[in-house]
Amino acid sequence: MPFKVQATLVRFLGNTEKYPCHQNYKIGDTITFDGRTLEGNVCPEILPALAQKIQTIHAAGPRYVDPGYYNLFWYAPCSTAAPENKKFDGNGFKPTLESINEPPHTLAELVDPHAFQWPPVNERICLTDVNVICPDARTSAVFKVEAVDLCEFGESAPYFRRSMTIINKLNKKPGMTAEELHGSFTEKQILEIYPPLTLQMTEFLLEEMLCINYADEKDGKYFVTDAAVNRLNQFISEITEEEIDALELR
Repeated sequence: MPFKVQATLVRFLGNTEKYPCHQNYKIGDTITFDGRTLEGNVCPEILPALAQKIQTIHAAGPRYVDPGYYNLFWYAPCSTAAPENKKFDGNGFKPTLESINEPPHTLAELVDPHAFQWPPVNERICLTDVNVICPDARTSAVFKVEAVDLCEFGESAPYFRRSMTIINKLNKKPGMTAEELHGSFTEKQILEIYPPLTLQMTEFLLEEMLCINYADEKDGKYFVTDAAVNRLNQFISEITEEEIDALELR
């Protein structure tokens, strides 16, 4: 099921004192996509790259990792040319075994700050964030793009509502397996509402809820979190009495 996506301005790489952002962005500004509406201060310069990442994370959620994350060279130090070393590495370089600290407002700031350090960091953390950078190199606003919730509107609405009914079931009876959870719905609830709540669909929805910290799993048994219950209560407060009864959320 798609995810609600938020892009947050986390820093400027450029010199905003000399080159102020003409979109008047401030650190902490957000742009949100909820399945049907893009809300926030959207600069046309950032929109093409931002839309691509929003579409990706809307579908994949927290499971998406930038492919560059898998590159190993982030954890190697900088190097110098050393043709005599070609017999060892095949290319002819020598590690400097030191970190290089570049001055601010240079292209080096485009690199993950944990990359090329010596000694290297102990965890694989380079490129764990999904970022979009404004193409205006004078300011280079950096937006962190992430899934912040299950997506409630647009084509996602039926899947979101299925998730709310699952949270309601697990809140009343914690510790059910996927099979037990699926079996707790009636045949009418399973087959006559879109999307049909097959066992596969139940498992897929549970996976999405695990991604967004709405559920925990232990030994094949599922439990909902306080965040999930709060989201369920918020949803109930926003829909009609007829919908509450139809979804059996009382």
